[in-house]
Amino acid sequence: MLAEILNYFSDDPMRALYLAGGTGGLWFWIQEWRNRVRVRVWLLSEQPYVSTAEMDERSILTFEAENIGTQATSVEPLVSVRAYTARRQRIERDGKVLESERDLQPFQAKTLSVQVKANPDHTMLVFRTYHFRFTRGASRTVRVWSAHHRTVNWFRFQYERARFLKRGEYREPGT
Repeated sequence: MLAEILNYFSDDPMRALYLAGGTGGLWFWIQEWRNRVRVRVWLLSEQPYVSTAEMDERSILTFEAENIGTQATSVEPLVSVRAYTARRQRIERDGKVLESERDLQPFQAKTLSVQVKANPDHTMLVFRTYHFRFTRGASRTVRVWSAHHRTVNWFRFQYERARFLKRGEYREPGT
């Protein structure tokens, strides 16, 4: 059956355009891909503090988000936070975006503050991920290697995290 399908398209290669909806359909899908909603997110700072109302420790994380797509989107109010302690225990928390104006207009950067209930050793958490969701477009994950706020790419993050979880080996960023 696979050979029949390949022969069908090899007899007349123009038939492959029918799969994409013809030349107009192909142009439509190119435009859809180019005009998709894309957002970049950076971690700027982290400030621990003690909440006087609830008497517990919290952290205010400051992020910058920029919509580099052509259509507006907005940030969902909850941010997922995952991290590991020095004893290799996984911690999961939900952070709350403090700004009520969470919309992201195209090509405009916006500073967002996220409040997270802190762990007693929150400053010693390693391999932290902050997962942002948007009303339109794909979600974004910021991966922070250590307390030095060093962000790394996906491959390096996974490699170093696997070394840490399997062998207990931890290297400071920059090595």
